Amino acid sequence: MRCMGRAHSLLVHAPDVALQHMDAAVVSRGMEQAIRQGRLVPFGSGRMYPAPVNPCRIYSADGRFLAVGRYDFVKGLWRPEKVLDTHPLDGGPEITSSR
Repeated sequence: MRCMGRAHSLLVHAPDVALQHMDAAVVSRGMEQAIRQGRLVPFGSGRMYPAPVNPCRIYSADGRFLAVGRYDFVKGLWRPEKVLDTHPLDGGPEITSSR
């Protein structure tokens, strides 16, 4: 297949490239499952975890971009807002909403 015109100059980037300004958190395998199901999760506190005032990128232990989450101040937990279907056997990420 040969691309003609400007189309050949367009690049496809990973979905998290545009979100590099956000803090990031890496979650355990058990928390990954909860995130994938849209459940609220604790991240803990300290330097390794994002500030609760901003949305953050959430990654699996093996480096897959799972979701964008936001802190729920009422419940004191992180809420996944946009979850990507990034199972290794899938054909690619599919964005879903947990709302």
